[in-house]
Amino acid sequence: MNFTGFEHFIANGPFNPPVGIPAFAGISGGRTSGVMAALLDERVHLCFENTGREHSKTLEFLRRLEDAIKRPITWLEWRPPARKGAPPREFGFEVVTYETAVKSSGALFDGLLQALAEHRATKDMGPIVPWPRSRICTAYLKHRTQQKYMESIGVGNDTDHEEYVGLRADEPGRVFRLKSRETQARSYCTPLADANITKGMVNTFWKQQAFDLEIEHDRQGNCGACFLKDHGDISRVLGEDETDAAWWIDLEQRYPGFGGQNFPGYAQLYKERPVRLAIEAALKAGTVPVDDGTLTPKRFKLVVRNEKRYADGERAAFSCACEGSIELADEAV
Repeated sequence: MNFTGFEHFIANGPFNPPVGIPAFAGISGGRTSGVMAALLDERVHLCFENTGREHSKTLEFLRRLEDAIKRPITWLEWRPPARKGAPPREFGFEVVTYETAVKSSGALFDGLLQALAEHRATKDMGPIVPWPRSRICTAYLKHRTQQKYMESIGVGNDTDHEEYVGLRADEPGRVFRLKSRETQARSYCTPLADANITKGMVNTFWKQQAFDLEIEHDRQGNCGACFLKDHGDISRVLGEDETDAAWWIDLEQRYPGFGGQNFPGYAQLYKERPVRLAIEAALKAGTVPVDDGTLTPKRFKLVVRNEKRYADGERAAFSCACEGSIELADEAV
């Protein structure tokens, strides 16, 4: 890889784990974690947890990243408990490859919600769904899956180890929240933040490379139609074949309340897509958006306000990798 301008980071302390301490890094498939993977010392074990809903370009980027840095990334996937109705902690995992990984079917995501529902049914409780304060999808499909893998190779929560997380210097709030969850055995390392690497520097790095992540990050990154994204992004991405709007709409119909009380729902956002595009065109032309009656007057006004912010680049910030997702999910399940 081309490290022009980044040479001094390679030997920098934040990217080198202490000798003798097991170290792991979660690589999401985004540009930021890709830079971290390229700069980290080879003693750090790189892991990627596939939810089956990542964009195909994300998976291709990860494959090319492995080749470029000349070191493996362990691809992991969650598997349901062998016994129906078993506690969620009895889930399994499988090490997969680019060729064998689940792609775009939603089977892993759907399987998780079904397994949780079956367990809760044994307690006469209804199904549970992800929402901003309980990201059970992230907790199980990503964080817990990596933890289960670490345990399988002898590194449990009580074993001294370090976990590297791709948070930048321009994300101080997330760094603080992550550090606050350290334990006596587990240390969280944020080498990009410690080295004062920002989003602009990450983008500069990838402009120097022979390949890049070929997606619009805000709209297409992480799970295709994640409810945490800006509603304008979700509405647009639902119109793309790869996102499979029908799957997301079916999911929320089977699991009412998906995304939380303030989430309008995939069916609604999909319906709004042509309206939003018309509003976008009007704003670009400097004309007043026209209400065609597709939406209620109140909803139309809300969408216009959202689209104005969207046009100004003020999209809702989101992060799939919620630092407290495991603890929040524990409270809910």
